[in-house]
Amino acid sequence: MAAAESLMHFEDSCACGALWQVVSDPTEDDELRGEAAGSLGTLWLELGIDYKRLSLLPDRFLPEALHDILMRPDSIDWKQLDSRTASFIREKQA
Repeated sequence: MAAAESLMHFEDSCACGALWQVVSDPTEDDELRGEAAGSLGTLWLELGIDYKRLSLLPDRFLPEALHDILMRPDSIDWKQLDSRTASFIREKQA
């Protein structure tokens, strides 16, 4: 878990790629995947949201990945969101 959190401090695409590998690997522990999703969301807020990967994120990790992003809704390009993620965000903003 510490490794996932420490990757958050490396603001580059390599860190995003490494975190994505953890989040998208169903053999990894779910707690670790959730932590990685949260770190990934934080990086996306700083580097730009990867809408394609966001759309592929398992539902159960959306809250972690979007936590920081939801605090800055102006960072979201609504045109690039898939319908599932847009619905999730609208529900959280209500």
